[in-house]
Amino acid sequence: MQQGSVFGEPLERDFGGTRIAWSRNVGGAPIDPVITKTLDAQRQVFEDLGCIVEDAEPPLEDAGEIFHVLRAAIFAHQHEANIRDHRKMVKDTIIWNAEEGARISALDVKKAEERRTALYVRMADFMSRYDFLMLPVTSVPPFSADVEYPTEIAGKPLANYLEWMTPCSSITVTGLPAISVPSGFAADGLPAGLQIVGQQKADFSVLQMAHAFEELDGKSAVVTGGSRGIGKAIAWELAREGCNVAICARNVDALEATAKEIAADTGRDIFAIECNTSDTTSVDAMVARANFQLGGIDILVNNAARPLGQARVPGIEGVTDDAFNEDINTKVLGYLRCARAVAPIMKERGWGRIINISGLASRSSGSAVGSMRNVAVSALTKNLADELGPHGINSVVIHPGTTRTEATAGVAAARAAERGVSVEAILEEMAKNNSARRIIDAREIAYIAAFVASPKAVAINGDGIAAGGGVGTAIHY
Repeated sequence: MQQGSVFGEPLERDFGGTRIAWSRNVGGAPIDPVITKTLDAQRQVFEDLGCIVEDAEPPLEDAGEIFHVLRAAIFAHQHEANIRDHRKMVKDTIIWNAEEGARISALDVKKAEERRTALYVRMADFMSRYDFLMLPVTSVPPFSADVEYPTEIAGKPLANYLEWMTPCSSITVTGLPAISVPSGFAADGLPAGLQIVGQQKADFSVLQMAHAFEELDGKSAVVTGGSRGIGKAIAWELAREGCNVAICARNVDALEATAKEIAADTGRDIFAIECNTSDTTSVDAMVARANFQLGGIDILVNNAARPLGQARVPGIEGVTDDAFNEDINTKVLGYLRCARAVAPIMKERGWGRIINISGLASRSSGSAVGSMRNVAVSALTKNLADELGPHGINSVVIHPGTTRTEATAGVAAARAAERGVSVEAILEEMAKNNSARRIIDAREIAYIAAFVASPKAVAINGDGIAAGGGVGTAIHY
């Protein structure tokens, strides 16, 4: 037994190198494939925490039988008077279970307890190789209230009303600490639960793992400019971390393709919503729809903008009024529109994250439009932080530098053809622009966004994060 004082300690913990056994059939019990698929999508969350996740089945072969005997014996004692005096008011399943118990002898109970002791020893040996065991809470998805209990799973008939609960009843008889957490939704929108089981007397560790798993799991995010590039990478990473995501852009075909791709990989709900962030009506409609489909909005990632970073930059004389106005309207005012629309939702929920994707042109010259729009986004971010911070809403701006996306290969090829050099030479030249001497990948920007979106990033508010691998020689302090 752990000392009670330990439960007053912080739940935060580094899970790097933690060993996890991932169980799919719980000692041979039938599991609905929908449950298996839904929970498997959450495996990535633990791997992203730094855990080592292995397929491993615990020795629970007779746990169900042990549970049935001991439960029946308890029911026979607990419900004897009610069944005798009020039989018509007692459920048939309880009567059946109690009558099963009445037929059990003291020797049967003794043997069940002996088998339980042996199970305890086997599980102690199994858990000596793992820090945690992950398995389903139940064998089936939620079913209609009109159905008393499932009678078959994946075509296999069930012997009684208890067997659909085998995963949780099996863990009950082991005596190991366990917690059940919501863990995603199936394609039909029905939820699934995951059991996190710890080693003997490691109750607090189980709470810590559940806390880490739920940091972003179940949160709802909106990502504008989410059909490609950095926006797509961020939406994908948030989904890997357990978020349901609405991605928004103007190109419906690209949006829908990206939504299907991310959903298939992560098992999360990914909604494709057409939106033009340069139009207030379009933004307001998008946020209303996302709020309805997601059941709330916890995270906004503003990323919709005209791409400038890898394109040729015009000088001052080449900047037209129309181009400038479009840039500011889409990126600066577009970000404001989206933040303005989600703010009441986040304030009502008492928590939120607004993440503005800007760029390192905010810290250098060479692109007048790029510098002005990115500096404006930084100013917007600080104002959002000061106004919304008291409501539990953090606002942060991330400044990527040259970033590898699906467009990079085409840009490099075009420059190579123009200058008569190899594509490799262009890519090497692009990589020399930072201290890391390599091109930062879009997913590496997404890692930062995922952290900033989490509850752990509460100390970062109103500030800018440079994410270019160390661009330039200036010292910022």
